[in-house]
Amino acid sequence: MLLAHTKLLKNKEECLRKCRNIFAHVIYPSDFSDTAERAFTRLETVVSAMKCAVTLMRVREHAQALPHLAHRLEELRYLDSTRLERMKIR
Repeated sequence: MLLAHTKLLKNKEECLRKCRNIFAHVIYPSDFSDTAERAFTRLETVVSAMKCAVTLMRVREHAQALPHLAHRLEELRYLDSTRLERMKIR
């Protein structure tokens, strides 16, 4: 919706004015994957421009992953922690 909406706007200033409320507070769901980390880089651009608050929401699909990854749970928690710490210092 946001991409479609911004294409209708004439210039950057108009986009910022009309979209500012959309970015008052961003909820960023992350599974701490490499893809999520790249998305976080994009989010940093939005936060920098809009000066908005961000809430990080950790997501993981336990139902599908747990039977296959139960033996790696501690390793995955460590990876998640490491990525979260990297995100905090950015």
